[in-house]
Amino acid sequence: MYKALIADDEVKVVQLIKGLIHWDKLNLELVGIAHDGIKALSDIESLKPDIVITDIRMPGYDGIELIKRAKELNPEIDVIIISGYQQFDYAHHAIKYDVKDYLLKPLKEEEINHTLKKLIDKYDSNKLKTQNEVDILKRMRKDGEVVRKEFIKRLLVDEKLIDMSLDTIKTEYHVDFYGSAFKAFVIKPDIHYTKHNQALLVILLEKINHFIELELKNVCCEFIMTSTEDRIIALMNYNHEDYKTIRKAILKVLDQVIALRDLYENIYIYFALGDEVYDYQDVLASIKSSKTRIYDKIFNYSNRVIEEEHLLDLIYRFDYNFELEVLKSIVETYDIEKFKQHIKNLTERIITENCLSGETLYHLGYQLNYDLVECIAKESTIKKEIWQSHVLTQIEIDMSVSIHALFELIKDNTIIFINEVIKQQKLDSMKPVNEAVFYIEKYYSDSISLDLISQKVGFSPTYFSSLFKKEMGINFLEYVTSVRMKAAKSMLSDLGKSIEEISNAVGYYDVKHFSKQFKKYSGLSPSKFRKLYF
Repeated sequence: MYKALIADDEVKVVQLIKGLIHWDKLNLELVGIAHDGIKALSDIESLKPDIVITDIRMPGYDGIELIKRAKELNPEIDVIIISGYQQFDYAHHAIKYDVKDYLLKPLKEEEINHTLKKLIDKYDSNKLKTQNEVDILKRMRKDGEVVRKEFIKRLLVDEKLIDMSLDTIKTEYHVDFYGSAFKAFVIKPDIHYTKHNQALLVILLEKINHFIELELKNVCCEFIMTSTEDRIIALMNYNHEDYKTIRKAILKVLDQVIALRDLYENIYIYFALGDEVYDYQDVLASIKSSKTRIYDKIFNYSNRVIEEEHLLDLIYRFDYNFELEVLKSIVETYDIEKFKQHIKNLTERIITENCLSGETLYHLGYQLNYDLVECIAKESTIKKEIWQSHVLTQIEIDMSVSIHALFELIKDNTIIFINEVIKQQKLDSMKPVNEAVFYIEKYYSDSISLDLISQKVGFSPTYFSSLFKKEMGINFLEYVTSVRMKAAKSMLSDLGKSIEEISNAVGYYDVKHFSKQFKKYSGLSPSKFRKLYF
């Protein structure tokens, strides 16, 4: 049997958890109960449970600290967080420590057992991998399911199996479409997307997947579903007269997913239904219509079912190439304020004209972001792999919940990249200037000319002269003179050195010229400066 430990400072909650779990059915044994984090950690060390079910807030160590310390003792231990607090930060930190699920109180019997079963199945699978004969038998038993899943993936994502007969599909792929009607749907959650939040999105999709299977599998004649990185695509086969029941189940799924907003901050749920069709050969049309409609979420269709295309006034034609050239001319000059204003005007114009479909807007957003970043990069010395890392992914673009949010994302990302390029150009331009400054300060007593230094740093004298003045605020000759005069002032304190010796030491071999330059620089002749200060 596998071992579990419950950690919660409320005795009644512990009793509730004990009562909800199907211990025997799951082949799971309760080996310990702790009412504070310190006792829980001690029990984890001594009892070595496979699974810890813990409250997020306890005396001693809170749930997050307990997880961290438990993982140090046993990196393979699995943890399920239970919380009465609707705070995203807890989930965010928990994911960092590979928490397997985050459940809110009041607990649901079906939900906690479903989570535990996933872990038990994982343990069983790992055990069987070490038993070759059993592993072979298991693969043989699961061949049908593997083939079925491959069919689902290809049909819903690649869409290449539409010409097969229903008999062939049933025989070869174990999918039995015996209902009179077909309807596809896409369900897509949008959260504030970052690379770190990918793990949160995975857990969210798993929960949605579970809700869908629970509500729809038993009311459809056949039901197939697959997940991509950021959405779930499904096809329902049912009898047309049962659609009211199907629709109720769909709305129930939507309600359950919307309730997850208690756990995920700023969550938006979109559910797009495709057209109902009555022939398997038309299934592709239903799948495509659901995939197209999900993009209409950009028109503020959050938390409700999208069933029809967003109607557009297509009299106005959007000229992407013209808009891109205008924006390129702005970003090439790094005029951030002008860029902000143009993006704002463009956004308002697109909304007012109502000229683009949701699908077109998301694809346009991705292309515009790519083209702007590439344009800025071409004007700089940024390496290709660096500027390409600043291109937003299609998933990041698709998480935009409105037209305003889409163009704000593009605007902010472009400005961040412009500022990085400006910073890089500043460093690039300072490098040859810094090399020149180093050389002047080290060899000021030698003959120094603009031609000599320009050659050393690899630029033409004209360009380098301009660059030097831009970065230093004074021209090249003025800087060389200032370095020499500062050195001369210091040397004048050595009364044993003559003015002529000092003149030669700072690169002037004509004492009269040196004295003239010194007086111009300090307001006094070298001899008067020495008398006054030394």
